[in-house]
Amino acid sequence: MAGTFQLLNYWWANDLYAPFDYSANTWYNAVAKFDGTTRSVYLNGTLLTSDTPVGHNVTTNSNLTVGSTYTNEFLTGGISQVIVWKRAISNLEISNNFNTYGTRYGYGITPTPTP
Repeated sequence: MAGTFQLLNYWWANDLYAPFDYSANTWYNAVAKFDGTTRSVYLNGTLLTSDTPVGHNVTTNSNLTVGSTYTNEFLTGGISQVIVWKRAISNLEISNNFNTYGTRYGYGITPTPTP
């Protein structure tokens, strides 16, 4: 199964959609980054989209949800790892994390054929 899918950075009516082409049974590394001004969404170390949202509503830890929106819209798929940083990481750190963690899930590894 393949097609167009989208990542959603849900931000209380200031949502950011990031469409991408996907394949079933494939690991993806998704990053949502906010540096205080710009919000960005990355997939596999590459910037998909960004904006400068208004109406910030992340003042308490109860506003952070991974894999669903506020109530009843849930991720279709699985989550293998979540990392929350206390600062906006650099684009290079995003790329390095993707390259480091991707091999855990078979990304970038070419199987060696058995003779």
